[in-house]
Amino acid sequence: MRVFALISIGILLIAGARPAAADDDDHAAPGPTYETLVELLEFKNNTKLLVAALQAAGLEDLLDDATLGEATLFVPVDDAFEKLAEDLELGSPAELLKDTELLANVLAYHVVPGKLVTTAGEGKAKAMSVYQTLLDGATGQIKYVPREKGPSLLTTSGQYADIIKGGADKFAADAVVHFINKVLIPGDESVAASAPAPAPSRR
Repeated sequence: MRVFALISIGILLIAGARPAAADDDDHAAPGPTYETLVELLEFKNNTKLLVAALQAAGLEDLLDDATLGEATLFVPVDDAFEKLAEDLELGSPAELLKDTELLANVLAYHVVPGKLVTTAGEGKAKAMSVYQTLLDGATGQIKYVPREKGPSLLTTSGQYADIIKGGADKFAADAVVHFINKVLIPGDESVAASAPAPAPSRR
């Protein structure tokens, strides 16, 4: 559980400034629809480390559209895994894949049952709303925080992750996929309360 300890103690992902909340405006048009989740991930071509992580954790079923059903996936791009490995001084993303128990929990934290979209219409995520992921309990909750440059997710480790510009609302079979710039890390902080105020900007 060495990796888990490092992540729990040293969540270096939250070192940046807190994002400011913004009006709940539509920020992107709906994305294209893909026949399968695998087709979408292959098309994006920057999610190889996520696929490797799912395989290492024995969660390949999450790539099966029939098994997954209606769900929302927050997909970290390869840079997100590489940055996490660098922050934790692990040498390479391959080190992240060795603790399969931790990996299973972290990956479950990237899936929300049902469809959540950032654009107007059915399933639109609500500003500052809390959603339960496949990771059980309050630890498995995330908060949707819209802001001017696009939506972010607040995790129970106090971390903010951004949905990448142009990476929201990709539809694959019955799933909605949003590509994000960080690996979501669960913790023991509550996201049910109001999000912390943003840190003052420095000019």
